[in-house]
Amino acid sequence: MGGAAALTSQRDGQETVWISAIKAAKMGRGAFRKFGDGPVCSQQSHTHWARGIPLSERQGVIERNLWAAPALFVFVAWVLFKADSSPVMPKIAWIVYAVGWIPVLGMLGRTVAQRRNPGIGAVFGCGILLIMGAVFLANHG
Repeated sequence: MGGAAALTSQRDGQETVWISAIKAAKMGRGAFRKFGDGPVCSQQSHTHWARGIPLSERQGVIERNLWAAPALFVFVAWVLFKADSSPVMPKIAWIVYAVGWIPVLGMLGRTVAQRRNPGIGAVFGCGILLIMGAVFLANHG
């Protein structure tokens, strides 16, 4: 590697070479860059090239964020209901609340398509939407 320290790892029979931070900084590509055949972005790899994070772990983080997303929509809807400064605000709040169902329904569809158990994320996402929907309906319906 031309005098630069390199870390190698093997995963699923595929060897990955990571160059040292000093060599990568000289190249202007960040602290870690994966080398192999062809451009980095077109490699068939089990890791995210920039951070070395396994894709299954990244996928898990994205899924958890999507399951938790309704909390943000419920919060914004609650703020809009509390503002109630114009007759249009409750309508906007209901629209924001309804949009909060999109990530949950998308993830439910995805888990059904993959024949997986949606887990506690579905309980949280659906639960907060159902409970707060009932509260909003009781107070502003």
